Amino acid sequence: MKKLATIQVDVDSFWTLLNFYGYDGPPHETRTIYEIAIPRMLEIFRRFKVKATFFVVGRDLLDERNQVILRQIVEEGHEIANHTMNHPFGFSKLSRERKEREICEAERIIERMTGMRPRGFRAPGYDMDTEALHILESRDYVYDSSVFPSTLGPLMKLLTKDKATSMGRSIKNCSAPITPYYPSRKDLSKKEKRGKILEIPITAVPYVRLPFYANFNIATGRRLFDICYALIGERPLNYLFHAIELVDMKDDIDRRLIRHPNLSLPLDRKAKFYEHILDRITSDYEVVTTEELAGG
Repeated sequence: MKKLATIQVDVDSFWTLLNFYGYDGPPHETRTIYEIAIPRMLEIFRRFKVKATFFVVGRDLLDERNQVILRQIVEEGHEIANHTMNHPFGFSKLSRERKEREICEAERIIERMTGMRPRGFRAPGYDMDTEALHILESRDYVYDSSVFPSTLGPLMKLLTKDKATSMGRSIKNCSAPITPYYPSRKDLSKKEKRGKILEIPITAVPYVRLPFYANFNIATGRRLFDICYALIGERPLNYLFHAIELVDMKDDIDRRLIRHPNLSLPLDRKAKFYEHILDRITSDYEVVTTEELAGG
């Protein structure tokens, strides 16, 4: 039997990314990231027979243009997971009431649009805490996928407006397990023998704990990807893409987004890297949705 892997996609829209970089105001766009990037992504997944898990923001699903693409995602057999209603940075510092509202409002709109209640969650900026984990437990979620156990996590926080609120948690998560585990009810970076929610962290490279996801791999090149891939060994794999990776500056988007490390790269180069990644993973792993990996 092949090893198990799951493929995830964060569908962070242009307004979310501008907020990530500290800009205010709406983006200057003619089409949404759903319209631009997701059809490209689905076409590649189709060729590799991959069923992925898409983490979506509830606010984006109020746009009828995005609803059309969402239906296509579901019709092709992919999983839809919860990425909050409004993608607030500093999520762990919100009140319990606000966290619950962010989770529940997105949950309701996902269920209304797809007919299925989401079973998985990711906090914006990977900024999760045990209080939010308890909310997920009360709502019968089967997994969270917010822990980013990489040595570069804290450095990435320095690039964002979120750095003041979650730097400590990002540092702590550097030591979290790099494979699925049941988190402690007191400390998300520690594991227990059993629990209600399975934590499925973003895969990091063993020993050195470099990030192992598309945004980093595209920026650093195929050779480093292949070396890191070999180091994963027999461990379950959770590989993360972001929709912004299949956008380029020719798509008539807000020029302020040029700050994104991969946005200026040619689209065909990024698409070929996607193909290389998926060729390696599908050759060695059985790819399942994240809910299936969690046993839900």
